[in-house]
Amino acid sequence: MEVGKLSINLRIYEVRKALNLTQTELGQALGLSVASISDMEHGNVPVSERTILAICSKFNISQNYLRNGIGDMFVSLDRKKEEFFATFKDLHPALQDFLVQTAKNLLDAQDKIK
Repeated sequence: MEVGKLSINLRIYEVRKALNLTQTELGQALGLSVASISDMEHGNVPVSERTILAICSKFNISQNYLRNGIGDMFVSLDRKKEEFFATFKDLHPALQDFLVQTAKNLLDAQDKIK
């Protein structure tokens, strides 16, 4: 087994433990079976791009950490804000308006769920 592959598999295990999730819970969150999670953690199957992106977005995990073992495991809120606003400023003004309205709609929906 190649070293890089082993590293990402161990980091997935570390992330799961840091989040205090079972393999079942992680699998449910990612839409994967327990066997798939176990196989990934043990290096029996390659980790797909979709899985990497899902782990990072659902659990606020740094892609650089998960992929390369560099930096902090969790993305700081400040870094997320910086990334969001850097992306926002590059959007066309009409899309910026759409995004703001969508965020407001999400807040309304969140309030109804509570």
